[in-house]
Amino acid sequence: MSTLTHPPLKPSRKAPPANIPPQKTRRDWTRLFKGEFLLFSILVHLLFGIGAAYYVVQTITAKPKLAFKGGPPAPHPNQRAVEHKVQLEKKKASLNTPVQARRIVTNGLSKVSLPNAPLTPTLSSPSAIQGVEGGKFTGVTSPGTMGTGGAGGASVPFFGFTSRPKNFGALKGTLYDLKQLKNRTPSKIDVPKFDEEVIKYAKSGFNESGVSKYFCSTKPIYITQFFIPRIKSEEGPQAFGLGNVVKPNLWIVHYEGKVSPPQSGTYYFVGEGDDFMLVKFQGRLVLDSCWVKTNLLQPTATYNFSSPQFPLPFKRGLAIHVEAGKYYDIEIVIGDQGGLTNAALLIEQNGINYQKDAKGNPILPPFRLAPSKLPPPGKGQIPLPVAEEGPVWKATSDEPPSALDLMRSKSAGDAQ
Repeated sequence: MSTLTHPPLKPSRKAPPANIPPQKTRRDWTRLFKGEFLLFSILVHLLFGIGAAYYVVQTITAKPKLAFKGGPPAPHPNQRAVEHKVQLEKKKASLNTPVQARRIVTNGLSKVSLPNAPLTPTLSSPSAIQGVEGGKFTGVTSPGTMGTGGAGGASVPFFGFTSRPKNFGALKGTLYDLKQLKNRTPSKIDVPKFDEEVIKYAKSGFNESGVSKYFCSTKPIYITQFFIPRIKSEEGPQAFGLGNVVKPNLWIVHYEGKVSPPQSGTYYFVGEGDDFMLVKFQGRLVLDSCWVKTNLLQPTATYNFSSPQFPLPFKRGLAIHVEAGKYYDIEIVIGDQGGLTNAALLIEQNGINYQKDAKGNPILPPFRLAPSKLPPPGKGQIPLPVAEEGPVWKATSDEPPSALDLMRSKSAGDAQ
């Protein structure tokens, strides 16, 4: 039996002492370095990406900022209030400054002595006489129907406003067409018969029964002055919106209301009318200044101004004695046979030394119920010599004056 022999055993390594840590090998350091480098690389790329995105947003896609230039420093509130008050005072002064009217100057004129202006408000805008409800004027088709009125130079209809003025009184007007009856059938009236009817109407004291059978306007208009230079007769019906209903001839307009003088005294109405100008005051006829020979009333004086605007002589009527603060009934009738027409009404106060024209006629103010200006003359025409800065009467159309209105009128009279 053979004996098995084993190779000699290799000596075993000694285990390191327990208190000495094991040393890292070269492979461990390499693995650790690679992992830390990868993390560092990721951080660097991440920061670079954030920086690049921020740059793109700020320099490319962001809108450029607007550069504003600061204005002057705001004034102190007290200084601003003072400046605003000064501006208001300047504006108020400019509005209240009266417009200087042109006057006709001839040799040998004497000084004018007019009564003090009444204490009435002045107009400051185109709608003051104006002041009509809704700003409506009469229906007209040519520039001749509109005059200049108010401190602002607004247009004033010759025959009246289609609405009652808010700030001033006016006389209410109604148009009658004597060519047709109320049912629109022809009345078969010619020019001679027309004159007879108007004269008969005046003799009756303008009794409505004398014209009630004829066609009339259903909507009244309101007038504040009578100054209608030479125009076509058709513009009378047009002023009432009846241009397609009433032919331009054989018509009359009846105005009525109550008026109060700006100053107590004795007055005369001075007028001219083609073809009719009749004035009734407190129940009696006081002016007859018609183209037609009526034989109703003899004038107390005649003034021939020789103006193409008003070619007929102006006649002065009977004296009327009035007191400031009291209201008096007044009725005025104008009318036309056809063709051309004109009408004007002035006022003369006894005891006033009026300026004279070259012929010695007194330059009188118009009879007006609101402060306004007169229409300019037509091209190439000589204007009628009138005193545009005359007194203003008060008026009421339908209702009697209120107690406040009477107190104001009384104050105005006492101030004179």
